[in-house]
Amino acid sequence: MNADDAGAEIHNDLESSVLRIVSKGMHQAAEESTKKLGGELLTKVLPAAIAGQVAGPLAAAIAGIVGAMIDGVFKETSAVERKLNTVLANPFRTAQQTVRSVLEEEIRNDAEESFANRRLEAAHDRLDEAYVYAEAQSPQKCLLVQVYQCIVAALIESGGASMRRCISQFQKLAAEARDHAHKLRAEADNVHKRGPGVVTKALEIRQNVLRVVPGLPRQWREMGYVPAPNLQSDLDGILQAQEQSLLDSAAALERNAKDLDDFCSLANLLHENRQAILKSPKEKTRFTKLLQWLTAKTST
Repeated sequence: MNADDAGAEIHNDLESSVLRIVSKGMHQAAEESTKKLGGELLTKVLPAAIAGQVAGPLAAAIAGIVGAMIDGVFKETSAVERKLNTVLANPFRTAQQTVRSVLEEEIRNDAEESFANRRLEAAHDRLDEAYVYAEAQSPQKCLLVQVYQCIVAALIESGGASMRRCISQFQKLAAEARDHAHKLRAEADNVHKRGPGVVTKALEIRQNVLRVVPGLPRQWREMGYVPAPNLQSDLDGILQAQEQSLLDSAAALERNAKDLDDFCSLANLLHENRQAILKSPKEKTRFTKLLQWLTAKTST
């Protein structure tokens, strides 16, 4: 089990899945953007876009990033929620395919923008139905539905209120994740300092392990006894492993919370600049100009 999974498991329930799904989606966006466009584009584009006007190749880059991100979110949803009900799975797929196709198009007039809006609104309507179903049948899935609602709503002219409602829930989840990470770090510090009850718990773990270790007399195993020279090294190893596991879990939650913050920033950026992003030229050759623009911006 890696640190990300450990941190998510400690946070418990489906909220941990949402943290992982969004985090993996954001990481795939970064990886895909880097692979296709060169350089650490995600880390450069978001700050540049937030700081200035979104247009031309920068808008096209954001479209590419969002498309890769929702692909990653859908892929990770399928991996984490293997038995997802079709009432939820189908709207998720529709949302992913609609967002991807709209962002790959170059909208040139009002009629084409209206057509894109109708498709996005239809996808959002299906997600609304999925949310109603989740509320009644599987309330823990509501937050997952909102991940998709957030991105679809960000691309709809009148979708700001829906997007902000979702973002408010994600901000609460990120705050909870950071609070839990803080508690894990405090617990790790207590283990490091050998605080009250820490050594007793480690001895219990050691005794449980020794009960199944071959090569010791049965009576020794039952008492948790081994020759004294091994006792301190055993305890040190157990306590060090506990401390590191707690620190790894805290770091994983903090990373996931940061990714969720970036997801919210990306959604806001998408909605505020939706027309420029939808109408931006999507030819890949334009990304050369983007990289030149980014280089000029960072060098001044």
